Amino acid sequence: MKCQGVIETRHARPACVAAALAPDDHHPSSTRVEGGLVVTRLAARECGSIIATMDDYLMNCQIAEEQCSRDSA
Repeated sequence: MKCQGVIETRHARPACVAAALAPDDHHPSSTRVEGGLVVTRLAARECGSIIATMDDYLMNCQIAEEQCSRDSA
């Protein structure tokens, strides 16, 4: 079975957040800015794996948002 997920988040500095998250992309995952949103597409063979990946991603996204906010101050 193949599980897929898409996470869309809004940030004051989406390019900064996407750049901070991009090093964690692993095929077939991808992160980019689309229409002012940070959009990450994820895929895995098992749903448990994608849930764990999304959990890690959301934690990293929060850290990236905090860092990008500090960098703009």
